[in-house]
Amino acid sequence: MMHRSCLDNSNTTLVLDTSVIINLSKSKYSYQILEQVPNHLVVVNQVMEELQAGSSVFQDINYLIKQGILHLTKLDETSSLLFEELIMGFGSNLENLDDGESATIAYAQTTKSTALLDEKKGLNLCSRELPTLKTATSFDLFTHNQVIKHLGLELVRESLQNALIFARMRIIPEHYDVLIQIVGPEFAKTCASLPTTLRNQL
Repeated sequence: MMHRSCLDNSNTTLVLDTSVIINLSKSKYSYQILEQVPNHLVVVNQVMEELQAGSSVFQDINYLIKQGILHLTKLDETSSLLFEELIMGFGSNLENLDDGESATIAYAQTTKSTALLDEKKGLNLCSRELPTLKTATSFDLFTHNQVIKHLGLELVRESLQNALIFARMRIIPEHYDVLIQIVGPEFAKTCASLPTTLRNQL
């Protein structure tokens, strides 16, 4: 498999959005995956507030925080200002994002961290309006070279399949080919979170 995650040589703090948290939890290997990622990993308060208290995802992430794998943080005065702009309407199109995504972007932008997002709207807004902000996706975490090295491709395949089935994990077009290499075309054909046009080509 010829693939390099954009996080392989990154030493920045990684800020995980709600969708990334859900994908990790539903993969059933959140601890094993995040344990192998060498970066400092944080989640902002607003993301935890979006998770239903008492849900399996909330309990899973709370456990990771208690174990010191993931660190809960909050916005400071500067990042709070950007957060407010992002939820009210930001940039040339005055687009607004949800609280968790806005907080993730605001924290990453003001601390020069990398925002991990999966939603197309948020990724496009960052690319267009915050060009210096580094972004990555759940797929980049799952395919980090340290994750593959220590967990093995078979477990990475299983974790991706779980996230695709149980969390309807979003994949950006740039990752389609590598994803299909890992999960296999037969599985990809049945994967409802992938575009129908792509599945019909397999």
